[in-house]
Amino acid sequence: MATSRSRIPVSLLLLTLTATVLACGSANPDSELGRRRDFCDASLFSLFSGERICPSSNTHHASLYENGSIARDQVHFMTNTNTEDSEDKSTAPPSPLYTILPIPSKGLGLIATIPIPRGTHIITEAPLLTIPLPPPTPGLGVSLPSLLTSLQTAFSSLPPPSQKTFLSLHNHRFPGDSTAVPPNPDLLTIFRSNAYNTGTSYIGLFPLIARINHSCRPNAVNYWSERLGKRIIYAGRDIDVGEEITVSYIPLLKSTKERQQRLGQYGFVCGCEACRDEGSGKRRGKIQDLMEVLEQKVEANNQKKVVNERLARRAERLVVLLKEEGLVDYLAKAYRFMALFEGRAGNLKGARVWAEKEIEELRLAGEESDEVERAVAFLDGLVK
Repeated sequence: MATSRSRIPVSLLLLTLTATVLACGSANPDSELGRRRDFCDASLFSLFSGERICPSSNTHHASLYENGSIARDQVHFMTNTNTEDSEDKSTAPPSPLYTILPIPSKGLGLIATIPIPRGTHIITEAPLLTIPLPPPTPGLGVSLPSLLTSLQTAFSSLPPPSQKTFLSLHNHRFPGDSTAVPPNPDLLTIFRSNAYNTGTSYIGLFPLIARINHSCRPNAVNYWSERLGKRIIYAGRDIDVGEEITVSYIPLLKSTKERQQRLGQYGFVCGCEACRDEGSGKRRGKIQDLMEVLEQKVEANNQKKVVNERLARRAERLVVLLKEEGLVDYLAKAYRFMALFEGRAGNLKGARVWAEKEIEELRLAGEESDEVERAVAFLDGLVK
C-alpha cells in the first residue's frame, strides 16, 4: 500500500469498481503524491458497462504547494490493509531493516527491526508488471475495458511464481464488484487495490511496497525514480525499532472526515495518530491556507522588500507547522518558499540557507533528479 514522496506528475487514479467515472478538474493544494495540475474525482457509473479512469497529467510545472507525497507524485490507488491469511509473505526478500508481520486490523505490514535513520533507503523495487494507460477520450478519461485487456495480457506473460505473487496481494472488493470477468475475476480488483503510477503514462504493481500500510502521518516517503525505473521508499524521519513503516495513500491536508472518505475506496478506516488528534485537523487547515496564499504570492512576483519580508515570516510559520504535524513530504516546498521570499527581500545569505535545505531534502531520494537540478540551478542563481 502506499504514497508519499514521488515526484512524477500524474493524476490520482481511483479505480473503484463501483464508482467508475473519474472526471478531471483543477488540482487542490495537497494533490497527491505528485507534480500535477489535474486530479480525479469519482462519480457513480457501473464498471464493466463502460467504466473510465482519468488520464494522468504530463506537466512538470505544477504549483509549488502541491504535495508530491504520496507520494512527490504520490499518486496511487493503493491499499494493503484488511488482508487475510491468503497473503503470502514468503515472496518478500529478507531485509536487515524490517520484517513483515501480521498487524491487528491491518493484515500484513513492515516493522522496523533496527533503528532506521532519516534518509535511509528501505526498499528499492522495480514493478512486477506495468500496463500503459490507453489514450483518453477527451473530457471522459480512459476506458477500463482496454485497461483490463492490457492487464490480462501482462499477467499471462508472467512466470508462475510471479503470478502467484500477484494473486497473493490484498484484494479489496466492493459489494457491487463483478465476479464475471474471465479468466480471473480478481485481476482488476487486486491491481486496483495495490498499483502505483510508474511515470506519467504507465501503472505498475510493486508487490513488496504493496505491503506497506497507510498513515496520515507517515514516517516514510514514496518516490518514483524515472531514471532507475523503480520506486524508492526511504525514511522521512528516524524510525524506531518495532515501529511500523508507513506511507500515505491520499492527500494529507484534508480534514479527518475527508481523508476517511478517500480511504474508504481501499476498504479500511484509518485509526492513525493524526486521525485521533482533533488539533491535527486544525493545523492541517492552517497549512493548506498558508500554502495557497504563498503560492499565489510566488506567482504575483511582488518585488517590494517589506512585502517579501512579511511573506518570508509566513513561510517560516509554515515550516514550523509542518514539523509540528510531522508532514515531512511538504518540507522541500516550504523551504523553497523561504528561499524565494528571502531572495526577493534582498536577504541572499538567508535565501541560500533555505535553498540548501531544499536540496538536502530532495536528495534524500538518493539521486540527482530533475527536481534536484532545478533546485541547484536556483541556488546557483542566488548571487552571494
